[in-house]
Amino acid sequence: MIDLLQSKIAGIAGRYADLVEKKINEVNDKGSVEVNDFSEINEGIRMLNHLAGTLQKLSTCEGNVTGTQ
Repeated sequence: MIDLLQSKIAGIAGRYADLVEKKINEVNDKGSVEVNDFSEINEGIRMLNHLAGTLQKLSTCEGNVTGTQ
């Protein structure tokens, strides 16, 4: 169960990272950063941080379940 959830979250994180990278590249191509661009990139990074934290917590839970921690 935890493995499936980790896999799904990792997939979401990967797709989200791609979207953030695309937005950063769009801003670079424009040559200027508008407030809205900055807000979108910042929110994307916050979401990636949240997903990474969730994966870490699940990893810890999995370790406790299997008795490796």
